[in-house]
Amino acid sequence: MSTPIISALYTNNLTIIKDENLEMIIMVINMHEDKLYDMACKRVDEKIKVYRHLFTYVVVMTLLFIVNFVCTPEYWWVLWVGLFWGIGVIFDFLKVFVLYEKFDDRYRDKMIEKEISSMNY
Repeated sequence: MSTPIISALYTNNLTIIKDENLEMIIMVINMHEDKLYDMACKRVDEKIKVYRHLFTYVVVMTLLFIVNFVCTPEYWWVLWVGLFWGIGVIFDFLKVFVLYEKFDDRYRDKMIEKEISSMNY
């Protein structure tokens, strides 16, 4: 992506762009918009997955609490289930809402570019 046309797009130096290059410019812009859309869809899907996981956790833990209370009120085994499953819910939440930007596709692209530049000496 280091062609003069793409560099001109990013630096707003559009005087070097000629008419025959307009189709290529439009294609690059469309590819960028498509990639952004795909990234947004992926992020929304991951957020929905966390919400579903949290909802399932609350519903199932409520039912298990009731079963524990009715069947074996002398030993609260439901706390162990809630603890370990809750750790999983917390990790999902952290991955999607806190650490996502640290390890998203842009981070991957930067690492690839860095690797390519180190291979070129």
